[in-house]
Amino acid sequence: MAGGLVTSHQAGLSVPDWPLSFGQVFPPMRGLMVWEHGHRLIAAFVGLLSLILTFWVTLKEKRKSLIGLAWFSLALVFLQGLLGGLTVLLKLPASVSIAHAVIGQTFLGLVVVIAFLTSPYYERIRSSSLPRRDTKQVRLSLFCLAFVYIQLFLGATVRHTAHAMIEHIVFAIIVTGHILGFAFYGVYRHPKQKNLMRFIGGMIAVLIAQIFLGIGAFTLKILIPAVQTPTLAKVIFTVLHQTMGAVVLGFCILLWLFSLYPDQENQ
Repeated sequence: MAGGLVTSHQAGLSVPDWPLSFGQVFPPMRGLMVWEHGHRLIAAFVGLLSLILTFWVTLKEKRKSLIGLAWFSLALVFLQGLLGGLTVLLKLPASVSIAHAVIGQTFLGLVVVIAFLTSPYYERIRSSSLPRRDTKQVRLSLFCLAFVYIQLFLGATVRHTAHAMIEHIVFAIIVTGHILGFAFYGVYRHPKQKNLMRFIGGMIAVLIAQIFLGIGAFTLKILIPAVQTPTLAKVIFTVLHQTMGAVVLGFCILLWLFSLYPDQENQ
C-alpha cells in the first residue's frame, strides 16, 4: 500500500538519492517526501521483521525446507530493497519498477506460506491422518494462483507504463471465472470442510470488492489523465485496487494450501 501511495502521488523521485534521503537517515518530512521516505521507513521495518522471522525459524524449526523458505524470503527482501533503490537512481525505469512491484507480491506470498506451515492448523494436520487429497481441486487452485500472479504482473505494467490495459481487463475476466469455478467445485465436493468453506467465502467477498475497485480505478484513469495532479478519489481507488490484488493473491495461496492439506470434515 505504501508503495502504491508513492506511485499515485508521483513521489518516486521526490527523494533523489539512496540509500539515504538527502544524505540523512531522518530528513525533514516535507511535501512529497512524506510518501517516499515513509515508504522507505516501512520497507526497512519489514526487512527487520523478515530478519527476525528468518532467525526464529532457523533456531526453532527442524524442517530444512521451511528454513530454506525463510532464508529465501529474506533474500527477496534484500533484492526488493535493491530494486527500490535502483528505481530512484535510474529515474524510474519501467522494467525495474515492474520487477520491484512483482517481487514485493512474491515476498508476501512466501510469508503467507510460512505462516501456514507454522500455524496450529498445520501442526494438527501433520499429527493426524489426512483425508484423501482431491487432485482436481489442487489443480484448480494452482491455476487460480498462477492466473492471479500473471494478473498482478499485468497490473504493474499498466501502473508503470500505461500499456496493457486491455490485456489486464481481459485477464481479469479469466481470473474471475477460474476463482468462481474453484469456489463452485469446492462447495459442491467438500461442503463439510469448514476451513475451506470459510476461505472460499472470504475469497468471493474480496473478489467482489476487487472488481468494484478495478472499475472505479479504470473509470477515474480515463476521466483524469496521468499528467494532472491525482485527485483523492483516484488515489484511493487505485491504491486500494492494488492492495486488494495482494489480498486476492494471499487468499489464492491459502486455498491452494488448504487443498494440499485438507482437514477432516466438520473440523
